[in-house]
Amino acid sequence: SQSAFHVCAPAEFCQSLQPESTVTVLADETGETLGMAAGEFLTVMKIKANQSEISSIFCDKSFSINAVDSKRLYTCLDGVCETELIDFDISLAGYLCSPSANSYDVLRLADEYLSARPVIAGDEQDGVLLKTASAAMLYPVLKEKIERDGMASLLREIEIPLARLLSEMER
Repeated sequence: SQSAFHVCAPAEFCQSLQPESTVTVLADETGETLGMAAGEFLTVMKIKANQSEISSIFCDKSFSINAVDSKRLYTCLDGVCETELIDFDISLAGYLCSPSANSYDVLRLADEYLSARPVIAGDEQDGVLLKTASAAMLYPVLKEKIERDGMASLLREIEIPLARLLSEMER
């Protein structure tokens, strides 16, 4: 699986996307910035400044969206673009795999499920980039575990739609 990432500008990131790409998306704690990863590319987008790039990703139905905390993502992108097509949620998958854990933070999940941390060329100190790259590496591992344990439909049909509903109720 991908473990070395190249940091690029939002426009370059969008140009790197191929049909059927899996795009990992993390909304930071402030709700103003998104980290995104696809293949070897990694970028940070300001929600207000990069609305057209963000909309182009979420409007392209050929992309698979892998969120970290889909409830936060739904909240952050309310009024920016339609986000009904979240296909996978790292945090919810972590919960389903280990319901009694005390945290579903992406870096804690990475420590539990990954043998190595991501290598980020350019700006390793950025917490959003580290978490986003870790989530991209976690995706195939947790997806395989969720499918193997028979919880894929629970995640897709119950947990992710419930996260969206909770986000709407909190607004």
